[in-house]
Amino acid sequence: MHKKVWIFLRSAHKNLFVRTGPSPAPNLRGTGDMWLHMFAKAVERTPGVLGISATFGDPYEVAINERLLRIRTWDFATLSKYNPTFILNRGGYFEYVPLLQAAKQAASIYVGCGAKWNPSMLSYNKLMQHDCVLVDCKKQQEEIKPKYNASIFPKPAVDSLFYPIDVEKKYDLVFNCHNPNLAKGSQWLAERIPDKCKVLVIGPENKYIKHEADKGRFSVHFTGKINKKLISSWACQARVGIVCDDGKEDSGPRVLPEFLAMNIPIVVRDCVRADLDNYVTPETGRVIGDKKGKLAKALASLNTTAVSPRKVYENAFQIDHAVERLLKVIKSIS
Repeated sequence: MHKKVWIFLRSAHKNLFVRTGPSPAPNLRGTGDMWLHMFAKAVERTPGVLGISATFGDPYEVAINERLLRIRTWDFATLSKYNPTFILNRGGYFEYVPLLQAAKQAASIYVGCGAKWNPSMLSYNKLMQHDCVLVDCKKQQEEIKPKYNASIFPKPAVDSLFYPIDVEKKYDLVFNCHNPNLAKGSQWLAERIPDKCKVLVIGPENKYIKHEADKGRFSVHFTGKINKKLISSWACQARVGIVCDDGKEDSGPRVLPEFLAMNIPIVVRDCVRADLDNYVTPETGRVIGDKKGKLAKALASLNTTAVSPRKVYENAFQIDHAVERLLKVIKSIS
């Protein structure tokens, strides 16, 4: 008999396949959503809790085990029949509102998606309650703390997908970017890649990087869009990973912990919205500003054989650490 029900509201505006495709297998193998893995482990470690992961679309209900359900529905309000005691609200989509209104007794944590990291940005935010908001850095925490209880929450990687692979280092730099727009720093990076650098781009062809490479300054290989299962085998062929979001749209980019999990040192642009003091240490990499030449100096100064990003990841950022942090927050608001 389950004494409590926790609901993870995963998404409402995913692509058509996610909304209408077949039901998933009755396990989490191959699932790339680290929030789902984290939620499942938190449920597993809390006796008497039934966990429900809910998405938007054609209905299905799949039991992962006796304590975890995956449900897809067009009407989140129907989930109120479970009388949830805790709701993890990811993304704050309007479709969640009927459930949140019907389950006001539930403790609630809000975690934004990208630009929606601050729930005040939502026009319908007054229809939701947030006992705690998870943010990615101190600046965000200070910005919203007068209004919300905010907790800095470093993100983990999915351990079954991101891990070190001992392969030949064919590339100097890897840029993991499946959406090559300005917010991801594509143009910024293209203008700063050092001459003669061998670059790997995990993702589709990037017009900014291709334009600079066509000048003959550096070489580049684009993998095209690939399954997350293949990222480690590609990325580990590079000496260093680059994270260079412009800090205006994305927040807490997952590539940060993913690079560390793969034991790849990182160079991070200083405007990236993340807890850089903890992610980037002498053992993991360098933080750089916008001045041209800084990337080249950082790459030259990084002795990649003397650092150990994976060790730092295991000590602080692995998913088990994140689960313990999440459980502490849940306990504090329940």
